[in-house]
Amino acid sequence: MAFASAAHAALRAAADRAAQTPRRFVDLAVHQDLAQHAAAEAGRLERALQHLLAHTTPARLIAAVGHCLIRTSGAAPC
Repeated sequence: MAFASAAHAALRAAADRAAQTPRRFVDLAVHQDLAQHAAAEAGRLERALQHLLAHTTPARLIAAVGHCLIRTSGAAPC
């Protein structure tokens, strides 16, 4: 990645404080942010599923999920 000189200096300083190379510092930061995003998305989906389970029967929920998977392009076959 190419950064403006001020951003590069800030990145190098942060990496130095963490005793890492700038590349390793960026790699770890991106990995951490992706993990946080995945955890937040999993939590959001779990809350949505709990809401659905509280307001419908398991059979209807499974039927709706199956219908959705059939209609969703790129979905893995069951």
